[in-house]
Amino acid sequence: GSASTPPGIFLLLPPPTNNSSSDTDLFGGKTNIGIQLPPLYYRVKLTYKLYRTMQYTLIRSRRHSLSLQIGVGGRLLVRAPFLYPKFLIDRLISQKQAWISKHQTNLAKPRPSPHRFIPDEELKKLIQTHVHHYSAVMGLTPRSLRFTHVKTYWGSCSPKHVLSFNLQLAFTSRKIVEYVVVHELSHLKWRGHGQRFWALVTAHYPATPQVKKQLRALPH
Repeated sequence: GSASTPPGIFLLLPPPTNNSSSDTDLFGGKTNIGIQLPPLYYRVKLTYKLYRTMQYTLIRSRRHSLSLQIGVGGRLLVRAPFLYPKFLIDRLISQKQAWISKHQTNLAKPRPSPHRFIPDEELKKLIQTHVHHYSAVMGLTPRSLRFTHVKTYWGSCSPKHVLSFNLQLAFTSRKIVEYVVVHELSHLKWRGHGQRFWALVTAHYPATPQVKKQLRALPH
C-alpha cells in the first residue's frame, strides 16, 4: 500500500445507464474530483487526436467508470472500460473542453522550486528513528527498510513486510515523514485502506486528516 498516488487532476464520471437517451442522462449526475488508482488487471493504451487539435491517450481496462486526467505537462489521459464506445468518449471530451483547458492552463503555470528541509542521509536516520519508535508502540516490526527515488509513492509496504520510503520526502516536512512511517507500519497489519486501517493510523497519528491534505497539495 502506498501513501500517495501519481500527480494529476482527475474528473470521474458515472458509467452510462442502459436506458440513457440523451447526453444529460449519459454524463449527468454528480461529478467528483478525486484520485483514481491504476488498473488492477491488463490494459490497452492508444493515442488519438480529436478534431486535429485535442490529443489524448486512452487506456482501456477492467473498470466500471470513465475518467479524465490532466497529467504533468497538460497531457490528457482517458481511462475507460474495455467496451465503452469511443464515439461517446470523444463526445465527452468535446463537452468537457472548458474543464480540460482550465486545468491544462493551471498546470502549465510555473511553480516554485521545492524546498529541501533535510539532507538524504539525515532523512534516512529520521525515518529509522520513527520506525524504531512506532514499531515498539504499535507492536509491528518490518523485516527491513529500503530507500528509493520514485515518482509514484511516498512509501510502500511489500507482502514480505519490507517498507520502502521515497527520498523525495526530503522536500516535504517532518510531520509528513512521521505520518508516512505510521501509514506504512499500519500496512503490516492491514493491507488495504479500509476503516480498520485508517483507525489504526489515526490512533497513532491523530493529525492524519490534516497531513493527508498537505500531501495531496504537493506537486509529487
